[in-house]
Amino acid sequence: MHIINEIVYFVYYMGNYIVSESNFKFSIPEKIVHYRYVLIKMEENPLFNSSASRLIHMSKFVDILEKFNIILEEKSQREKILFWEKKTDELFKEQAEYINNLAKGDIKIIIRSGFHPILTD
Repeated sequence: MHIINEIVYFVYYMGNYIVSESNFKFSIPEKIVHYRYVLIKMEENPLFNSSASRLIHMSKFVDILEKFNIILEEKSQREKILFWEKKTDELFKEQAEYINNLAKGDIKIIIRSGFHPILTD
């Protein structure tokens, strides 16, 4: 039975994986939660320690996005919220590209980063 499980695992995880675009299609409150999860996963993994200052910078952008989402939502200043959402998304998309380059298709690395993977052709 153990050998069968290993074969199933091997077949399932064969292929080339990248960070899925679905990571960036959440609502703003969902993005805030998801981005914080990604930051936590990356901070706790030594594989990603080389980018510690970048993670701090990204965390500040998530904090700003959350602050403006709460404050400005009440004042109907949607354009400022969208501005900070765009800037935060750009940082996380750059980080996703970094993860893709580091992972070289390895699903385990992508999962450890907190991002959702997708199988490419």
